[in-house]
Amino acid sequence: MDGVDPRLAGAASGVSSTTRQIGGVVGTAVPGALLSARLSSTLHSEAAKRAGRLPEQLRARFIDDSTAAARHVSPPTPPGGLDSAALRLYERVTADTFAAGFVDAMRTTLMACAVVLGRVSK
Repeated sequence: MDGVDPRLAGAASGVSSTTRQIGGVVGTAVPGALLSARLSSTLHSEAAKRAGRLPEQLRARFIDDSTAAARHVSPPTPPGGLDSAALRLYERVTADTFAAGFVDAMRTTLMACAVVLGRVSK
């Protein structure tokens, strides 16, 4: 602002503020969209990998429910009618799937942010 003509200081300040606001919005939206896309993808692949630990009648539903649950960023609800051992197994597999999927999605998102920050700071 030191180099701006005093008559244009208000306009220059407004442009600076607007640019900062847009940068904040884009800087939040892009990583959020990347995280969401990666989470959807990784949860599907992690669910497919881990579904074999479940009884056969639950596998396809588990994969579908885990993939759909990525949109809400919450694990799927176990199906009704499971005995306590099957319920514990389903919950354990779900927790493992979500932990691995979320870590993988975050790793990709954070690496992308680091690359962008590295290029911008040069």
